[in-house]
Amino acid sequence: MRSQHGQQAVQLGAVPNFVRSGVGYIETFYNCQGHQAGPDHHPQTTSTLPRMAREISLRPVSHQTGELQPKSLTVVCGARRTGTTLLAAILSSDPSTPPLPGEAQLVPRWLEEYRWALEDFEIRALPFFDDVEALRDFFRRNLSRFLAHCHQQFFPATSLVLKSPEISLYFPEALELLPEARFVVITRDPRDQVASEWRIQQQRVAERVADARERIIVRAHLYSRVARNYVRYYDPILGTRPDHGDRVLFIRYEDLVENPEAILAQLSDFTGLDLSSYSPTEKWPSVADSYWACGDRPGDTPQYGNAMEPRRVGAHAQTMSSRAAARVQQICSSTVDQLDAEIETARISPA
Repeated sequence: MRSQHGQQAVQLGAVPNFVRSGVGYIETFYNCQGHQAGPDHHPQTTSTLPRMAREISLRPVSHQTGELQPKSLTVVCGARRTGTTLLAAILSSDPSTPPLPGEAQLVPRWLEEYRWALEDFEIRALPFFDDVEALRDFFRRNLSRFLAHCHQQFFPATSLVLKSPEISLYFPEALELLPEARFVVITRDPRDQVASEWRIQQQRVAERVADARERIIVRAHLYSRVARNYVRYYDPILGTRPDHGDRVLFIRYEDLVENPEAILAQLSDFTGLDLSSYSPTEKWPSVADSYWACGDRPGDTPQYGNAMEPRRVGAHAQTMSSRAAARVQQICSSTVDQLDAEIETARISPA
């Protein structure tokens, strides 16, 4: 039997240890909730435990490692300061996902290593791998193990949302090494994105944690350099067309905050996640305690954790001159045109 995403699914009767361990997780979970184990447990437990056992037995299994995987994987990316955190918070409101855990910063690092090895395969990898396919399988297997770890780490969640803007920089590798994933790419008016990113760099300079490049950008008001970085994040994504097929959904930040009902419906159709518990006018419903434990970070904004703020659209006019805004728009115009075309021509397939 195969799941809706093409991964192998197994029944409990097949007896593999990884399925039996899943049932063990269920029993541990129920014991932690105060249910009594053994032949005398409450009738509600005896009726619910088999249902949960059946549920876990039908979760996908990695062909690479034989380990249980999340039933669905959604990856959020796009340039920084475009609403990736808000988008991940919305998707994490589905009861089957873990609370918003923060950025999956390990994933782009592994994708970067894979690209590095491929760029000079004969020198960097050939002594240890017979061919490129063997190298790809190695990295795919490692990512599969990471997903299996997340499956255990966030039990009893059955779906997973991973977010990192830097995945955008290695988008072809992400498509290749995460074949079961669906990707949601968020875009934003580059003038607002650049103004927001410049503010973060300005704050880093004030806190004496900025690098030399950031200090130069802030002191000289080099908005053009920040604008080129916007282009750098989306070029790898746009370069994969039409290879990504129906695995990628593009949305605009402006559409999300100004017409949330329509975009939430689009997101739900594409990912298969239940977003009914999210309300644009209320605080984020599901955020991990560890997310807030990091304390104040330069990248945090007052909007984090709170209701949507449509008034943030066009906010660049408060800090950026019209001349600088025009220059940013000029640098990003080709990229924006291509992103707009992707959004307008999107054909959404149900998850």
